[in-house]
Amino acid sequence: MEKAKKLRVLVAKPGLDGHDFGVRMVALAFHHAGFRVIYTGCRRTPEQIVGAAVEEDVDLIGLSILSNMYRYSLPRVLELLRESKAEDIPVICGGIIPPEDIPKLKDMGIKEIFDPDAKLKDVVDWVKNNVSPCRDEIVPANGNGRLHAQAVCHHLEWDDESIREVVSRFGGNNHSLLNIVWSPE
Repeated sequence: MEKAKKLRVLVAKPGLDGHDFGVRMVALAFHHAGFRVIYTGCRRTPEQIVGAAVEEDVDLIGLSILSNMYRYSLPRVLELLRESKAEDIPVICGGIIPPEDIPKLKDMGIKEIFDPDAKLKDVVDWVKNNVSPCRDEIVPANGNGRLHAQAVCHHLEWDDESIREVVSRFGGNNHSLLNIVWSPE
């Protein structure tokens, strides 16, 4: 029986605001809903957010903004996603955003905006109803949650010589492919 694919959701707080109680509650609600949650924490730049989203291969980015930084951060995240060829990752936002700015942000590509009065259940339900896993499930092949290099590279249809080349260059250097483990067949 095939397991249902879980959504991978990145939750972040761009800008200098350190009030993160709400975003931590959203991350916890996502976790309890069965999503795989990557919480990057406070004071993240759009570059850090998009970099993490691409590296973690997420299905959704959820941002929390309680300041006017949304005017810079949201458009910049969308721009960086386009530049990274990852514009298929939907972005939602929660925070204090004037109602007159919401249509402009949605026109730019923000999928949904939740105000501070939004119920956690409504946020989770919106995600469940509007976001699907957009990639193959990756099943870890070793105990630390990383894929063996062979599993990744064979999935990409690389030959053994190419796999050895990747491992010799990156193995053990904490690269995300990776954090590769070579195990001969």
